[in-house]
Amino acid sequence: FFFNETATTEIYTRSIVGSVRCVQETEEGASYWASTFKQCKDLKSLELNNCSIGPEEMNPIAPVIAQMTQLTRLSMINNGFGPEGAKLLSMSLIHILRCRRNHLCR
Repeated sequence: FFFNETATTEIYTRSIVGSVRCVQETEEGASYWASTFKQCKDLKSLELNNCSIGPEEMNPIAPVIAQMTQLTRLSMINNGFGPEGAKLLSMSLIHILRCRRNHLCR
């Protein structure tokens, strides 16, 4: 993966997710991504475009996104996570909004 000049707040992940999928195109690759990004709770922008994220891959990714309470921009264009994955993602985003509303985010 690569960082731009504001790496503390913005990471472009097309390369990491793409690389992970090349290693193994299963939930294991998404689990690797999720474990890597657990430390990035202060991310403000995240791009996961064209990463072939399916419903199975969304299982480990959605909970990590839910913990990114500073996130203000999320782009997941051209993925195939379907209704099941969309439900998981929406639950993560609702969690972030509730956290902000209740001033539980730092």
